[in-house]
Amino acid sequence: MKRPFSFSDVWLFILGAMLLAACDQKHLVMPEEGVPVLFIKYDWEKAPGADPEGATLIFFPTDDPEKEIWRFDLAGKAGGKIELPYGTYDILTVNNDLPNIDFINQTSFSQFGAKAVADGTTLPDGEQVTFPTGMLYSVAMRNVSHSRMGISINGSPVNTDLRQTLILYPDSLSTRYELKVGPITVPPTLKKMSVWIGGTGDFMTISDGKSEGVTAVPFENLVLQEGNILTGACTGFGGSNGTTKKYNLTFRFQDDYGRTFYKRIDITGIVVNSKWNHCVYIDIGDIDFSDTIGSNTDFGNPIGVDGWENIDIDHEIYFP
Repeated sequence: MKRPFSFSDVWLFILGAMLLAACDQKHLVMPEEGVPVLFIKYDWEKAPGADPEGATLIFFPTDDPEKEIWRFDLAGKAGGKIELPYGTYDILTVNNDLPNIDFINQTSFSQFGAKAVADGTTLPDGEQVTFPTGMLYSVAMRNVSHSRMGISINGSPVNTDLRQTLILYPDSLSTRYELKVGPITVPPTLKKMSVWIGGTGDFMTISDGKSEGVTAVPFENLVLQEGNILTGACTGFGGSNGTTKKYNLTFRFQDDYGRTFYKRIDITGIVVNSKWNHCVYIDIGDIDFSDTIGSNTDFGNPIGVDGWENIDIDHEIYFP
């Protein structure tokens, strides 16, 4: 004979159903050990004119060598939300919208760097030419801790609210060179003119902003303005104040007869004494290029490597 349901049986049934529902509900809740959220904000006060299309952000763990390196690619210039495990990191960030730069050594904070892409041109003295780099911006920070208590840098709290936000202040690594030469005098047989700045670096270490190597970069958008004023601009990896590098302008002229001639001008003083590290104004007075390539068919021999004219000029720094 079956035992009839009692009041206690009903409570046991209800309790069992509640336990089953509770077990199912746990799968819908993020576990306590879920990856924490960190908000990244870029503040461009050090580079107010910057407008990059995106940025790469790399976290190098320092509290445990077995931890993996975390990389994030963020669209735009504002920043964004990332998921990053708690820990202590060295951080690098760069804009990632520059096709003429290759990033190398990406697994090392101290060796991570930007390599300027060669354009295949070699000047008569053997100097290799690279494409203009574009403006590279970066931040390098050491000992940044991300925990439930907030964010700290070198042990000092910088953000303790629940919406943890890390503010980064990118600064320029590339140097922009603005060229103004003239008035210039050129012969009527001149067909084409190109100008390079020599002495820039072909590699930049992101963590310390130091450039290495020697290369030449072509000036872009060369324009002969009213009054025969030649202007142009380019970007490259310059040196810091006090550098011992030598800088020069190389002019290449091509005439109607298919001949090529060169003239070189030393501008070391202009560059190393520039008021700003990352914006150099090269302002040179009037130059007569007629003697370089001749004003008629009697050109003589094109100037070769040993025949380059090295001109010492009185210079002034141009501040528009």
